[in-house]
Amino acid sequence: MVAGYAQSEEETMVALKCFLRMIDFGITPDGQSAVSVLKACSKLRAIRMGQSIHGFVISRGLDYDLFLQNSLIDLYSKCNDIDSSLRVFWEILEKNVVSWNSLLSGLVQNEKHSEALTLFDSMRKAGVESDEVTLVNLLQLCKSFLDPYKCKLIHSRILRRGFDLNELVTNSLIDAYASCNLITYAWSQFSNIKSLDAVTWSTMIAGFTSCGMPDEAIGVFREMSHTTEWPNAITMLNLLEACSLSADLKRSRGLASDVVVGTGILDMYSKCGSIGSSRKVFDRIPHMNVVTWSAIIAAYGMNGFPNEAVALLAEMKMCGLRPNQVTALSLLSACSHGGLVEEGLSLFEELIWDHEVELGLEHYSCLVDILARAGKVDSAMNFIGRLHVGLKPGPSAWGALLGACRNYENYEFGASVLPQVREVEPSSSAGYLLASNMYASGHSWVDATKMRMLAKEEGVKVIAGYSLVYVNGKACRFLAGDKHHSLSDELQFAIQQLHSCMKMDLTG
Repeated sequence: MVAGYAQSEEETMVALKCFLRMIDFGITPDGQSAVSVLKACSKLRAIRMGQSIHGFVISRGLDYDLFLQNSLIDLYSKCNDIDSSLRVFWEILEKNVVSWNSLLSGLVQNEKHSEALTLFDSMRKAGVESDEVTLVNLLQLCKSFLDPYKCKLIHSRILRRGFDLNELVTNSLIDAYASCNLITYAWSQFSNIKSLDAVTWSTMIAGFTSCGMPDEAIGVFREMSHTTEWPNAITMLNLLEACSLSADLKRSRGLASDVVVGTGILDMYSKCGSIGSSRKVFDRIPHMNVVTWSAIIAAYGMNGFPNEAVALLAEMKMCGLRPNQVTALSLLSACSHGGLVEEGLSLFEELIWDHEVELGLEHYSCLVDILARAGKVDSAMNFIGRLHVGLKPGPSAWGALLGACRNYENYEFGASVLPQVREVEPSSSAGYLLASNMYASGHSWVDATKMRMLAKEEGVKVIAGYSLVYVNGKACRFLAGDKHHSLSDELQFAIQQLHSCMKMDLTG
């Protein structure tokens, strides 16, 4: 009974209750019972219960059972207690490939990427042959390191070991190639698969989307719609991301009103600037959760309706839901972009004291942003000075300060902020461009040129801004300063006309 319930996705908690009833009846669990209940604890991330089972295992002298030891590694890894996983692993006298894979998976899941590579090296030295699970974990590492060379090496190992027909391995390979920007390799793998399931279709859609190819992603979905394979929630979310990237509003109509998919549609409409459609989708979701509320608050905030975004907090509380960290960030961001300084400060206090939301670095950075955008540079700096070391603002906050110095012509202060911007994000072009624009606004052309030259000398890659506009059924991408576009002359003429109209409105 314990094993049966542990295997069920919906009834995992019943497995724990069964196990406790078994003990209440005076029946001493054996190793198999412990393995089953540890599996349930892993699914539920119930580390306290798992630790109790671990104690029971030791007291019964079962701590040398390899199945139990492997289950304990899996439990602690999934509960983010990697130190305990390591202790159990090194206590195993005769490890098998499952032992190595369990710890390798744990290290990858907990983003201990360097440690995972070291472990794999130890695994090879111990003469343990890698299997499909090992290779999937290694592909995950390739994604983390964005290393196309290692991705190809693992692919060759997959072919040598004969795992190229394994669905899990193939899907992971497509995902890794796409993440490493080798989309042609990912497509080649996808095209060679004879029987495609929903996971494979979803992976390819996600791959094209992540590589900035939304039309190709939507094309893959069209192909999928002509097969007998039915799209799942992950497929739909990946499709929505592609639609959002291509600014295609019509393609999402008729999708399911499930809370997860509905929230994704809501978010897509808001990114396309259609706040009315976002609200319609929101109102049609039957059972809204805190994620849905956070999404609609963010939607109003990013589309220039900060007061409406703030007002939604009261509605959310009336529905019996408490804001979380994402809600807090959405609200503060709305105040920042809408110039609601007093409301932002008030919300910041309310979210800390009334709702006990644990605010992080991004929330404090957002408050700095609120003050900076309103020109309160001194107040922003005073606030930064009061923060402890672990909560020093990130690139966005320092960038907002630098932008404020440009907008409010506080060039001397901007010069003092610049080193902070370069320190927190040395490889980003944003700080250099902001500084260059700030100096240019003050007609300090020599300093403006120096900033751009400095970025070039330090090898900082300048990423050009672009706009996506959906025209005649296709997403058109316009890069800032692009002189090679087929409509370059017409575009420049239109832009000059728009600038002239804007100047006339300002003077009028």
